[in-house]
Amino acid sequence: MWKVLLAGVTAWCMAWSAGAATLQWDPNMESDLAGYRVYRMLQPCENDGPPEFLEDVKDATQYRDDTVPVGSSACWEITAYDTANNESPRSRRAGITVPPPPTNVCLKENPRGKCVKYAN
Repeated sequence: MWKVLLAGVTAWCMAWSAGAATLQWDPNMESDLAGYRVYRMLQPCENDGPPEFLEDVKDATQYRDDTVPVGSSACWEITAYDTANNESPRSRRAGITVPPPPTNVCLKENPRGKCVKYAN
């Protein structure tokens, strides 16, 4: 698992572990806060184009995305919105490239001395 602290809605971090990215950010302290929206694109953050709406997480300050395909890149942005549905500017982007699974790696030997290999 890795984590990196980023500037975002206020500040946020992302962790990647066991095939899922977990985004977490500091809460917006405005009294009329209604929630947060998560946006994602399945390409590196350096690419042009805005991420598409992924989910409204209401007032939660974290989101777990377990739909990023192995071997691809993903990029996220977060916004806050108020009770009048005014949306903040998007946060700084955070992204990850999920490496493909290893091949020809012996995970363990079975009782017959044969190697048990990783299978997709």
